[in-house]
Amino acid sequence: MTQIGCQAFDLIDYIPWYENLTDEFVIVGHGCLIKYNGDDTSVAIPASVTRIGEDAFEECSENLTIHGAAGSRAESYAAEYGINFVVDGEEKTETSVGSAE
Repeated sequence: MTQIGCQAFDLIDYIPWYENLTDEFVIVGHGCLIKYNGDDTSVAIPASVTRIGEDAFEECSENLTIHGAAGSRAESYAAEYGINFVVDGEEKTETSVGSAE
C-alpha cells in the first residue's frame, strides 16, 4: 500500500485512536486535514492542505470562518459545507495551521 485516502478517516469518531489525537490541526499523509481540535472561530488553512476530511470541523462553532487562498481546497470545502470563507489577506485570523504557540 502506498497511500491512504483522506476519506479513510471519515466515520471513525468512536475509535479511541482518533479521539486521542490532540494536536490542534491533525494533518495526515500529504496535506489531508482530518481533524481540527481548536475552538477558534477563525481558522487559516494554507494551500499545502489539499484535502479536508468531511468531519474535520464538526466540533466547531456555527460561526466558523475559514481563511485560505482563492480557488483552494479550503474555499471549496467551505462552500460545500456552508462555512464562511475569506480569501487570505482580507481579514486577520485567530489561528493558522502550523502557527507557533
